[in-house]
Amino acid sequence: MYQGNLANRASNSACRLAIIHVCGCVDMRSTVADVYKRADVCHHLQVHVAYIIQSSHFWQKQATTRGHNKEKKKNRLEFSTIMLSEVDKLKRHIDPSQVTFDLGGYLPYSHDDWIKLRYDLERFIASFNALMEHTSHVEQQLHMQGAEGEGGDVETAEDALTRHIQIHDQLRKAPQSTIREGNELLRRLEQGRDEGGTSAMTPDKINAVTVIRRLLESVNRRQTQMDDMWRERRAVLEQTLELRVFEKALQKVRGWLKARGEETLSSRNDIGEDLDSTQLIQEQHNKFEAKAKSMYNNLTQLRRMADRFAGKSHFAADTLQRQVAKLSTKFSRFENHLGERRRIVVGSLRFHTSYKE
Repeated sequence: MYQGNLANRASNSACRLAIIHVCGCVDMRSTVADVYKRADVCHHLQVHVAYIIQSSHFWQKQATTRGHNKEKKKNRLEFSTIMLSEVDKLKRHIDPSQVTFDLGGYLPYSHDDWIKLRYDLERFIASFNALMEHTSHVEQQLHMQGAEGEGGDVETAEDALTRHIQIHDQLRKAPQSTIREGNELLRRLEQGRDEGGTSAMTPDKINAVTVIRRLLESVNRRQTQMDDMWRERRAVLEQTLELRVFEKALQKVRGWLKARGEETLSSRNDIGEDLDSTQLIQEQHNKFEAKAKSMYNNLTQLRRMADRFAGKSHFAADTLQRQVAKLSTKFSRFENHLGERRRIVVGSLRFHTSYKE
């Protein structure tokens, strides 16, 4: 059996039991009406008897019935009311194991403990719900920052990666208070089970332990899920930053080849009119070749980077390798033209040197 305020629902197992409702009495009519009211609220309970403690009445008993409408179906709510002059008289009607300590029995139930348990449990559930809402918000941030980091330039990719790393602190710290609160509540409940007494495990406490453990498992699963998502997004953002750095370096080589290399080479047709002018042309060509060699070295490094990206399954590896291969082909043609220009300048220098001698 279960004793207590009928308007406060206990565990499911307790709710399936019959009810002995013990209450103080100001007057008979209001007390019986109060029992009806509480039974209406908790219509899933079955009331057998109401013990009313009132010193002015002794051993009065009457049958009380009232119609009870539930979901448009008429049922009869029937129970007996027994008037008692003293609390100690309860033992004559109810087994002490079914009576709480405050009424002289030894049923391991304390309404104050139950209220505190409900308060702590509801507070933990509220903390859990707030954490889940916060986690969903962070998840949206991860998706948004991932989309932002995939576009733009090097600076945009760097900023997105920096913000993403900062989010990791939020993911790590956010669940700590909820987990700590849940574990502390579990510790108190399990400590009461070990010590026994009024703090022994009741159906309500067993149910609370089940709820707390289930929510803590949800927190752990969600945290693992968010950690995995964070690492996946970090990998994408890191590869995006690598891509932007690569593209910037590749564009530098491509831009020089088009605007400075090919145009400059095509515009230099002078072979010199004498030895001095030819020597000056050779010096200019040597400097031009040195710059071209520097650009070619950069292209060689980019080719190695593209191969390394392919080795670690970079999401843009194929595209980068195609771009490098295309630029390498253009640069090879440019080097051939550069070699032809060198041979012409060297030939002119030899001619003017021989002519002067």
